[in-house]
Amino acid sequence: MTGKAVFDHAIVLMDSKGDQDISDYENRAIELINGLQGELYPYSRLYNPAIPDPVFLTQLSDTFTSLDDTLAYTILAHGLAAYLLMDENPSSANTLLQRYQDLLAARMRGIGNPVHGSVDIEDVEGTDNWFNRFTRWD
Repeated sequence: MTGKAVFDHAIVLMDSKGDQDISDYENRAIELINGLQGELYPYSRLYNPAIPDPVFLTQLSDTFTSLDDTLAYTILAHGLAAYLLMDENPSSANTLLQRYQDLLAARMRGIGNPVHGSVDIEDVEGTDNWFNRFTRWD
């Protein structure tokens, strides 16, 4: 996924895809994307604890190497749209920022994201009726 794809999605979220000049948004987008990327990187499926900082984009045509596509296209795009609209339409920006925060909170809780360092739990008793162990007190 490229920065341009995220930017285009943010523009659609802002409802600014029509005849409006979006060059000002493009000029600010790369800095905003990189700022948000630093915030989102720990929740990416591509997160590597040995590399604590994300690889930042230098232009919109660059491909994300530190964020997975779902995180970039959904969460990052909402944050980008919110920050691009902050001055000209605070109400819409607030709605987009709230959605960004909700999506980020869900990702932080592990919804749709593996928990780093987690291990699978195996059934040590080897029974299909594990819940029956708790049905009576002896």
